[in-house]
Amino acid sequence: MKTLWTVGAALLLAAAYLFNLGSLYAPTNGDEMVYLHIARLTSESGHWLPLVSDLQTPMGSEMRNTKPPLLFWQAMFAGQWSWDLFTLRLPYVLETLLCAGLVWLFVRREKVGDPLLAAALYLGFFATYRYGRPVLSSSIESLFLFAVCALVIVKMPLCKPSPTRLAAICGLLMIPALLSKSFVLAAPVGLWLFLSLWVLSDAKPGLQKFWQSAWPAAVAVVIGVVGFALWFVLDPNPAAVWREFIVGENFSTKFSDGRSDSIPAFWLSPLVNAGLLFPLVIGIAIAALQAMRDKTFQASISEKLLWLWLFCWMLVFTLPSQRSSRYIIPVMPAVAVLLTVYADRIHRAWWLLTLALIAIATAALGWAAHSLDSVFPVGLGYSPFYFVAVGALLLVCVIGFLSARFRLILTAASAVAWLALLGALATPFDRDLGRFDARVTQVVAGQKVMVPQNFNAQFERFQFALPMVPRVQPLPYMVSEAISPVSLLQQAPFAIIIRPLGIPKPAENARSYSIIAARLVLRGRQNPNEVTWERITDAKALAHLLVEREVLIGTKN
Repeated sequence: MKTLWTVGAALLLAAAYLFNLGSLYAPTNGDEMVYLHIARLTSESGHWLPLVSDLQTPMGSEMRNTKPPLLFWQAMFAGQWSWDLFTLRLPYVLETLLCAGLVWLFVRREKVGDPLLAAALYLGFFATYRYGRPVLSSSIESLFLFAVCALVIVKMPLCKPSPTRLAAICGLLMIPALLSKSFVLAAPVGLWLFLSLWVLSDAKPGLQKFWQSAWPAAVAVVIGVVGFALWFVLDPNPAAVWREFIVGENFSTKFSDGRSDSIPAFWLSPLVNAGLLFPLVIGIAIAALQAMRDKTFQASISEKLLWLWLFCWMLVFTLPSQRSSRYIIPVMPAVAVLLTVYADRIHRAWWLLTLALIAIATAALGWAAHSLDSVFPVGLGYSPFYFVAVGALLLVCVIGFLSARFRLILTAASAVAWLALLGALATPFDRDLGRFDARVTQVVAGQKVMVPQNFNAQFERFQFALPMVPRVQPLPYMVSEAISPVSLLQQAPFAIIIRPLGIPKPAENARSYSIIAARLVLRGRQNPNEVTWERITDAKALAHLLVEREVLIGTKN
């Protein structure tokens, strides 16, 4: 019976992450379209390397080798079946689910708590959902680097006399992570391996102990970095890789004075990445401090090394002048394990506060859906099941409040369910009135179309909004430039313009262009001055804040 429960729960967790995966409005990093653009052009080139792009950085250099090739190759491989968002994102979300499975397996192997709770907590982190599903993902490094962490914790005590083979395996596991994100990730892993071996060594402090700890760590780092260096061997233009990635994306940015988190803000990154589960991260920190003061309490080796893993990542990424909570996403599987280890020692107030936050956030989703539903004709907006799901999640939160027995697992499950409801909020905009109709395919196939964008490479989304053969040729213009429709149509035979909901459509005889089709879209970015309490609490004003129309226009015949 327990096995059936575990399998059923795992399928529900996986379904939550797969649901609405193909949405244009899925919570992602804003730069995802940059990476989809590079992946598409590289795929169309017929070669895996070099990476291809026609984008440029603000400095005028090519925006091409922005990440190592493995990040793009996954999308290119999946795209052999179909070039749609669900298919392209599928490898990345499967890696996230594998990482959750590894968390489950590690907790079960070490017997440090409820494995299902650990996996659900990991999937309940907002950073896992946001950066574990899109093409611009942290899933592969989270999976393979946590595999390094788990392998060392499980096997190192058995290999203390001669850990070189284990270190070599760790180096091999590092290669996919480094080839998908950066060689820099070898630094925190190498530091952790050195300190872990130091902690586990029975030798007295001295040169011998230092060498016994440093040598295996160095072996792992060297193997990982050599694997990363294969990029230079395989790429026909290694000089461009050095210039654009090593110098441009790493040294010139990580140590520049650009926008970055302060050191105190950066050390709060685990809270930011946890999303609605952040009170539990506060609770675990307090519980750990209380345990340290208790002289009778003895932390296990597993627990010590997990804390050390977190500390090494925080320390290494504090050093550059550019800091971001995204840099420590690979430690979140370990945070989920630590939350499970301390689950019974975290004060119940933190669990109750977390449930309260999830309940408030759920009510907010219900209010947003109610407000947005008003922009659709009856029957074409939100399904009644969405509002039933909102009510059911609120009921689950209440049960968690009242039942201490089920509080922990219901908190984790509620966090995952809330993320699924957040993704489902875009569902009406992915069908019917949120799409251009079939007539558009015949009209604009293979044509040049001026399209709006307010962020890097947002024109690439029209490859998915206007899927057709031959492909549409989107030409971007900045929304902030407020170019008139007539001026846009002087540059291309078709254009897509933005119209707020409150602005009526001009009369036919008052226009110098023809309206071909229109669709409702969710606004991706709001001006901070627009977001006020009065607008959020007014259903009509909130709908106008979140929704606008994209209108496809063409020259009059």
